[in-house]
Amino acid sequence: MYRNINKLNLSELQRVALARTLSTKPSLMLLDEPLSNLDAALREKTRVELKHFHDRWGITMIYVTHDQIEAISLANRVAIMKQGKLQQYDTARTIYREPANVFVAQFIGIRPEHITVSKTKKSETALTAEVYAVEPLGLETILDLEIDDTIIRALVETEYSAEVGERMYFGAAVDKMNLFDAETERNLKVKG
Repeated sequence: MYRNINKLNLSELQRVALARTLSTKPSLMLLDEPLSNLDAALREKTRVELKHFHDRWGITMIYVTHDQIEAISLANRVAIMKQGKLQQYDTARTIYREPANVFVAQFIGIRPEHITVSKTKKSETALTAEVYAVEPLGLETILDLEIDDTIIRALVETEYSAEVGERMYFGAAVDKMNLFDAETERNLKVKG
């Protein structure tokens, strides 16, 4: 509790700075990558605490991050910028479901839960890919599928077995797809 500030590491300094700011119960907080120097477990715990104080005290937070999980889990509304220009400002849910343009869609990525995977071809539109990596997450597993030097991520139940190098068929949930104008790069579903 009584350590010299010069002996603290970056992670500790970052947490002290956050604690000092929160202790004043501010009405507005400007946060620039506040969790960047924390290890994964501490990062998650601190993110939950920030969300708690945000919700409980009604603190307005302007939060800069390149981590989509942080942005979506903490924000009521998300602003996505590209070279200083606003690309989309909306709820995380809307951005997730209806990215305004190609840049936003690439930033948030393909939703792995919208990709179906099979060892046998189940439709004429199914494509083939090679399993690049298998990432067990507990109840679910992420399969990284490689097709033409592009990695596509699919979320499957843990019981689904796949081996690196194995050929698989995959498809996408058509009702979840977004189509973009080739010239303007705008989402054809989004008005405006």
